[in-house]
Amino acid sequence: MDSMRPKNQGDEAVSEIRAVPLDLPHEIGNRIVRCRKERGMSRVDLSRSLKVARDRLAKWERGANPPPIGMLLALAQQLGVSVDELLGGERLMERRAARKERDELIRHLVAMRKLLK
Repeated sequence: MDSMRPKNQGDEAVSEIRAVPLDLPHEIGNRIVRCRKERGMSRVDLSRSLKVARDRLAKWERGANPPPIGMLLALAQQLGVSVDELLGGERLMERRAARKERDELIRHLVAMRKLLK
């Protein structure tokens, strides 16, 4: 009988929530470490700039606890990335480079097509 009940929007939201990887805190932690090292920052430097204890930052980096939502923007700003990138989105600079490369290729193809006419 349960299969006969109509689906509602809440059902879709639940299925989306279940699609979130269980190891997301570890992935975020790995991104924090990568971005911190790319900027040449030590854990001490980052924890001081965020005004959080080093052991708290270490837990975020290990994936033991994810950073609280209220810290994501400050963390992303200190690491020089977007919150989207921190949470797993594509790197903004990589997207821009790919878009620029694609646009150049299109211009080149258009120019070649004009020459062949």
